Amino acid sequence: MPVLWALGNDKIIRRNEKMLYSELKKYGVTTPLGDKVGKAVEVVISIKDWNVKELAVSPGFFKKQVGYDFDAVKNVDDNKKKMIIEGRTHPASKSTTEHMNINDLMRKKIFSSDDKEIGKMYDVVIATKPEYWKMEKALIHHGTLKRRLRLSSSEIESITDKIVLSKTYEEVERIKEEPE
Repeated sequence: MPVLWALGNDKIIRRNEKMLYSELKKYGVTTPLGDKVGKAVEVVISIKDWNVKELAVSPGFFKKQVGYDFDAVKNVDDNKKKMIIEGRTHPASKSTTEHMNINDLMRKKIFSSDDKEIGKMYDVVIATKPEYWKMEKALIHHGTLKRRLRLSSSEIESITDKIVLSKTYEEVERIKEEPE
């Protein structure tokens, strides 16, 4: 099991090495002393290597989101659904050609390499290793029956106003549906 180090030599063992983005957004964020910072609301990833670069935190209603570089995450407590964070804040990042908010990714339609519409992303699997976090899989609703597919982030060919996969429509059709 991976270990995420806290301040001092305390450690918390994570039960899983993966986390759904939708679950991560339910986590509270505190300082090492236990002071409440806010709630995790967004993750910024690098489109080049899919690594998590930043965590955006909402300090409360009607307050601007603040960003923390990924290095500021010191600990994750799955039992209490909270993250301990230490570092300087900065304005939360907006999507660019190199870095993208996962929420912005989830708004885009997904197309096959032969330019046929596949569907929309409904969640993301984030690998949460101690040394890095990375967008590992995109969870996609596909077709009129909303089949649930898991595609590796390495199968994403490009991102512009849409997401284009490296697979043809026929190859996507052959992928087995993931169970709930």
